Amino acid sequence: QPSPKRQGLPWESANRGQSKIWATTKLLLFRPGDAFTNMFEDDGLGNPIGYAVTGLVIGTVYLAISSIPVLAIACMLAAKHMPAGIDYGQLAIWYGIGLSVWLVSGALLIPFMMFAGGAVLHTGMLLLGKNANTFETTTRMIGYSLGAVLQLTLLTPLVAPLIIPFYFLLHLGYGMTRSHQKTTGQAFGALVIFLAVPSIFIGLLIFVTK
Repeated sequence: QPSPKRQGLPWESANRGQSKIWATTKLLLFRPGDAFTNMFEDDGLGNPIGYAVTGLVIGTVYLAISSIPVLAIACMLAAKHMPAGIDYGQLAIWYGIGLSVWLVSGALLIPFMMFAGGAVLHTGMLLLGKNANTFETTTRMIGYSLGAVLQLTLLTPLVAPLIIPFYFLLHLGYGMTRSHQKTTGQAFGALVIFLAVPSIFIGLLIFVTK
């Protein structure tokens, strides 16, 4: 029995006037199984890269807003220990520079993470089953995963770093089982390889530079 035709994510297939970004993010965060069941497997990389960068921009806005109370508390606690006080104008400038660097570097890293991370993950799937879908499918699911989880900075800078890695790995697991038709065991094994390869590489770099 042939698989039902994929409808695409709202980012790719929503009708005019619909909120494509919110509909896609809501589907990816709350129903990732349905999201990757309907994601187009081979519709190019422009849409997932565009969604990931949009998610980065929205996430950066969330980060900027949610960080303000944390910074305010930190300044209140630090002010009593600084005889010259705090130069809030200079602090605001450095804050803006930091957010800009985060935004620009993130936009440049997204395609790298899609291709480099996709290469490791796709290789892991091939080693564990040989019946994976195309490499394009893998990079697409990573792009959409990044775009969704980067918006979780809404949960404040204290909570988001704990949630984002978990959600990202959860998305990759759903992507492998729904877009690549991998078993849960194969998906878990591929995730282990996905995490192990950069860890080994970083370990070797530290060993060589000692």
